[in-house]
Amino acid sequence: MRIRNKGIEIVLNFNTFYFRDEIFEDEWEKYVSSLVQKLLMLKNDIQTEGLSIKLLTKYLQSENGLDAVLALMGISQESFVRLITFLKIVNDPEANALINKKYWKILYKETEVRFDRLKKEIKNNEKVAKGIASLLIRGSDLPVIRNVLPLFEFKKFDISKLNFEVTSLIDTIIRYKTKGQYSASAQNNPESVIKKLLEKNGIKFATGKLKGVRRNLDFIIPNKDEPMIIIESSYEITTGSGMGDKAKIEIEVSKDIKKNYPNAYFIGFVDGIGWYVRKSDLKRVVLAFDEVFTFHKIQLQRFEKFIKEVMKL
Repeated sequence: MRIRNKGIEIVLNFNTFYFRDEIFEDEWEKYVSSLVQKLLMLKNDIQTEGLSIKLLTKYLQSENGLDAVLALMGISQESFVRLITFLKIVNDPEANALINKKYWKILYKETEVRFDRLKKEIKNNEKVAKGIASLLIRGSDLPVIRNVLPLFEFKKFDISKLNFEVTSLIDTIIRYKTKGQYSASAQNNPESVIKKLLEKNGIKFATGKLKGVRRNLDFIIPNKDEPMIIIESSYEITTGSGMGDKAKIEIEVSKDIKKNYPNAYFIGFVDGIGWYVRKSDLKRVVLAFDEVFTFHKIQLQRFEKFIKEVMKL
């Protein structure tokens, strides 16, 4: 009791409230200040010379130039390299020409493009730097980008941001502030698409645990007592070692379902650039399911037809 009380007293009397590493804080402030100064220089040069691919290329090749420009536009490093990886995968001729893809030999040897590698190539290869500058200035004109990016992200590729227009800078601030709410919204997730489709067709469903199955399930149709269709959704926008674990778990869940509910279909919605890039894990995860769908319009139509046939609607 005495030791516990002493411990409580120590925590209350010597609480730092916020973690603070002064060396780290100083280094980070230097980094932030360098971005501010770089953007002020860019703003001055744009006002003097006008925005151009040549000017932006020069800035991108300077120290932390890409960091500064992405901050100005409100684009995260993760989102940007994901877009680069996407452009690499889709191999769109118009996009290839815009980003000078034929000069990206080193980057395109990698499964995914890393931000540090991208910065290095921009610094050392003017053709790559010019391609990125062109993407930042003209990317919103590309149909392949316009058709795939969510509107919330697409609006960040607004050339007025690079011209430091006040309205566009306010837009960057607002999008940064609301990003968490946007991402966390219950309406902004793949499962909501499945839910709406089921509700549109008057199909009852439950969620959660099924007896004899080791994990919670996304959709159990029509109920837990007599499941006919069991659906799991996995939309991966990034890659990681956890995807291999996810594939393993789904295979084990599949075994549970086949053992306890042999007449039920186990359906997987497997989608996103993460699975596309991580093909070894993709090959494993699809083995768990009786049918696999994505959230593509054609696939959703196929799913709707499938579920109507099974439910005899």
